[in-house]
Order: sequence, then C-alpha cells, then structure tokens
Amino acid sequence: MKPLLPFPLVMKDDDAIFPNLNEDDISFCALCDFEVKKHSKHCRTCNRCIEGFDHHCKWLNNYVGKRNYTTFFLLMISVLLMLIIEGGTAIAVFIRYFADKREIVKELHRKLHVAFSREVLATICVLLLLLTTYISAALGHLFFFYMVLIRK
Repeated sequence: MKPLLPFPLVMKDDDAIFPNLNEDDISFCALCDFEVKKHSKHCRTCNRCIEGFDHHCKWLNNYVGKRNYTTFFLLMISVLLMLIIEGGTAIAVFIRYFADKREIVKELHRKLHVAFSREVLATICVLLLLLTTYISAALGHLFFFYMVLIRK
C-alpha cells in the first residue's frame, strides 16, 4: 500500500536501477544487455543506462545526467532571468501607471484599439508580479539546491 501524500508528483518512485558492478571501471547492465560505465544507472523511463544519472525530469520528459547536466543548469538560469525581466517589466508598467496617468490611457487606446481601463492594467501588473515572485522563489530554491549538489 502506497503512503498517502498530498501531492502525487512528490512521491519518490525508484526510476533508476544500479547495474551489476565489477571491480573494473566497466559494469554490465542486465536490462540493457550491454556493458556500461561504473557510475551509470538504468533509467526505467528512458529504458537505457545513463552515466551520472541524477533524476528523470517529468516536466522535461528527459533524464538529467552527466551529459545534459549543464543544459539543465542553463535552463534553470535562463528561466530565472526571464522571470526577473518579466517581474521588472510589471513593476515598470505599474510605476508608469501612477506617474503618467494621461499618457498611459492614450497609449493603451493607441496600441490596443479598445477602451482599456487603467485599473484593470494595474490589477494585471500586481497579479503578474505576485505570480512571478512565487515561481521565482520556487525555481530559485531548486537552483540553489543544485548549486549545493554541484559543490559537493
């Protein structure tokens, strides 16, 4: 019987199997029926042995291992940068909402070609900033966790 957890994605499923280890630098994986390097693990989802296997990412639908660890790390950095730019833009539009009231109404009508109230724009900016802050905190936590793993 599986334990009841509030979030099913948090459940730890063992998606990696260690191959049979020899004394040499090469081991044999019975599932792949192939000789693999000593620090490889068999990913059940990818159905192949991965050198330096870390985990299988459900959102990327790919493994994270020695070959693509840098790519995964750069993906986290680029998404964090994108979120910072998005949050900064929301702050800039929100500040401009109070600083330049008449001009922003004209610009909204000129660019959107419809009557768009300033209050709706301010609400969208606040909601976008809150969402961006929440996602940045979660991704930043994951980013710094991987920084600790890399240092170890």
